Amino acid sequence: MTIEKLNGPWVGQLIDEYETTMTELRNYHGKVNQADKVEREAVNRLISNLSYSLSWMRSGKEPGNRKDWGSRSSYQMTTFEPDMDLYPCLDLLPDPEPLDAEDKQRIVDALMTLSIRERQVFILAEGYGLSQRQIAAELNLSRRRVQDCIKSSKEKFKNASTSRPSANYK
Repeated sequence: MTIEKLNGPWVGQLIDEYETTMTELRNYHGKVNQADKVEREAVNRLISNLSYSLSWMRSGKEPGNRKDWGSRSSYQMTTFEPDMDLYPCLDLLPDPEPLDAEDKQRIVDALMTLSIRERQVFILAEGYGLSQRQIAAELNLSRRRVQDCIKSSKEKFKNASTSRPSANYK
């Protein structure tokens, strides 16, 4: 089995190029003058780096690493083309349905059962999506008070919205 079949064409070509360079560096290392220590050290570092890279490409994982984080199959994949039939739509939120007049009236009736403070906190939390910390800063309240207002207003809103409207607010 050749390297190209094992790792894919681009990795096989890269390994071939690195091996050619490694052979050339080893030949050059033998010709370098023994007195020129700086050049010999530079060539040794290049050979070491190439050897490290080659062992990484051949095995598919980092040399000297005891845990196998990578695998050879990561080099076998060249492209990923997802089948769009499997992922037809990535919209996570459905389109909101328009409210009819009766639903709007129920919401208004439910909001009117809340105190002014609860209504303020509820609208900032549910309508504008503010966090408890932001609401506390906006209304100059403690976070605990905001938390209590949200809890009680949700309970009141839920109870009021499930019952029939008692008065018309227009």
